[in-house]
Amino acid sequence: MLDAQFNTSMLISEPQLGLPSDGVLNITVASGSFSATCVANGTSAQSEGQPPVAEPVLMVDFSHVRAKGSVLYTDDISPGVYIRVDQLDLTGLTTDPIRPKLPLPASFQLDMVKAAIQEARPLLNMYLQGVPFLIPPQFLPEVAHPELSVKPLSEAQ
Repeated sequence: MLDAQFNTSMLISEPQLGLPSDGVLNITVASGSFSATCVANGTSAQSEGQPPVAEPVLMVDFSHVRAKGSVLYTDDISPGVYIRVDQLDLTGLTTDPIRPKLPLPASFQLDMVKAAIQEARPLLNMYLQGVPFLIPPQFLPEVAHPELSVKPLSEAQ
């Protein structure tokens, strides 16, 4: 029996936001990386009081992630807005395996990264809701009833 702890992490490039004429927020992530590490429990290093060593099990770079989203209002702390990812579009997703150097089928790697991105969506939404764009408190007396109008660039001029 394997007694180990697996940890996964994902890093992404800065998302690009766009608002086409249909009014749905487009989110594009040009690139990112996914990694999974394994820490064996009960190793000799742990019994000697040293921190466990996380061994990389899987590392994959990816690109071309797209999503549709919404801009929502929040007034929990202060009036503001946050972004929610509603739907992922992974049809253009490409992967480049870094580890392991085993001959894994490309479809297996692609499916694994797609699953990881899909599972990360609720966590990403929790994070985005926790970091809204707020009106600074010192300006609240000046803005009694704030409104937000989001328009495509072609209409904003």
